[in-house]
Amino acid sequence: MFLILSEMLSELQIQVIQLLVVFVFIVTLDVLLLITLKRIFPKVTLIVLSVVLLVLGLFDLTYAFYLVALIYMLCAMTFIFGNIVEFRWLISNAATPKDRRFQRDFRKIYDQEDLVNQLVSAVFSLSKTKTGALITIERTNQLTELIKNGSPIHAPVSAPLLTTIFYNGTALHDGAVVIRDDTILAASVYFTPSTKALAGKVGSRHRAALGISEISDAVTIVVSEETGRISIAYRAALQPVSPEDFRKVLVDHLLTK
Repeated sequence: MFLILSEMLSELQIQVIQLLVVFVFIVTLDVLLLITLKRIFPKVTLIVLSVVLLVLGLFDLTYAFYLVALIYMLCAMTFIFGNIVEFRWLISNAATPKDRRFQRDFRKIYDQEDLVNQLVSAVFSLSKTKTGALITIERTNQLTELIKNGSPIHAPVSAPLLTTIFYNGTALHDGAVVIRDDTILAASVYFTPSTKALAGKVGSRHRAALGISEISDAVTIVVSEETGRISIAYRAALQPVSPEDFRKVLVDHLLTK
């Protein structure tokens, strides 16, 4: 079939088709890397190499084209493996193979505004008293396997219950609370901490929050017991949030598709 097709097309047409295939591949890879990579240098490098590569292809400079293509692929692979943590949510979107195959196609109908109100009230109270807390809200990736290492709760989300769980005198204050829809599934759940290099002093709760954000699309709230500061971990990023912006940032993450 390929022989027949090659006979029907001229050499110029074949070159144009090949160039289009290369163009689509480069654009697709560039878009993925530009969205995922955080630093400016890799982005600029890839864009420059992509433009040079396409120009060489248009002018049919074969040897230069293959040389730049090799450099482009080496750079792309270097940037990917050098920033592998940024891609973990694409490679592994849940903690186990069973969970990776299953994403929720439906969501329970519940009062989302009330859920946010309960979370905001609890987090502000915990922040004010400098009570350490780790609250993870499921989105599309279920954390069923992970919550097996915690203590089942299965109770409606409420600010008083959350503040009670994280009170230092309770047996459940260590670890995370996992919420699905408007229900607290479990408390004292432990996540594998992130090994990502972070600036400044970062505690175990923050690393655990970042760790779960690297392997799922869950939204995790962290309250520091040293400073009372609030942070949100989402999509392999840990973001400090001011009390004034907390509600807006939380709602934005929870409603992101």
